[in-house]
Amino acid sequence: MSRVKVAAVQFEPTLFDKECNISRLLEVCEQAAISGARLIVTPEMGTTGYCWFDRAEVAPDEPVPGPTTSRFAALAKHHGCHIVVGMPEVDDDGIYFNSAVLIGPDGIVGRHRNSHPYISEPKWAHRSRWKRRLVDRWGLWGCTRGHRSCRRAVAPAWGRAGVRPA
Repeated sequence: MSRVKVAAVQFEPTLFDKECNISRLLEVCEQAAISGARLIVTPEMGTTGYCWFDRAEVAPDEPVPGPTTSRFAALAKHHGCHIVVGMPEVDDDGIYFNSAVLIGPDGIVGRHRNSHPYISEPKWAHRSRWKRRLVDRWGLWGCTRGHRSCRRAVAPAWGRAGVRPA
């Protein structure tokens, strides 16, 4: 069995300071990658903060792929790791989502758009209607972040792939 080192980033973003948040997250992700982490998970909405009043406060909107994902993709490529980036996303139709983007050494692997708006999300984010789930070598991804259901979903897939926690 192979082992994979995973890093969960504890980070408190500053509202209305997206550039500072992204720069700080990139620094922390780089430290984790240098320490050997192959999967680095940033917090939900880590690039901007969370409790927005409306879409105007979330702006400038950003597509996926976009400038933020490109910066994390360069880091993932340089270190040969995967990074989950929590961020607001706007699609081609101008619809906003609370998204988590999985980025690997070859670029974007996929994304999860939150399907259950919570707290202030209904004021700015649309709920995802995607019926599929993203599955890759890390297992089922896009489950309820922060809950035991995620661990229960991911662990069996890791086991089938011969991966166990370090």
